[in-house]
Amino acid sequence: MFKQKRQIILFIIIYIFSYLLNTFFFIDFNKIKAEDSIDSTNLVAVLVDKNIYNSLSSEIQRYSTQYIQKEISNSKAIVLQIDTQKLQAQDILKILENMYFD
Repeated sequence: MFKQKRQIILFIIIYIFSYLLNTFFFIDFNKIKAEDSIDSTNLVAVLVDKNIYNSLSSEIQRYSTQYIQKEISNSKAIVLQIDTQKLQAQDILKILENMYFD
């Protein structure tokens, strides 16, 4: 019984000693720094049918620049005129992916 108690106490002492060594001896606190934040621009695509854009172009441009870019920080609004009769969802997805990765 006494031998087990000594072993447990020895184990706890070794554990605490190794923890302290690991925390204060092996870590160089002068070299630890947080990663710099990356400034990125949020891209907002406004998809508008060509027929609607022709009649409301000034309102759409005003909405994209004055409202969207003000409400969403670090954003750039791009108005894309699309032909809804010819383009399908997969085509629009490809366009948006190309804009995102470029």
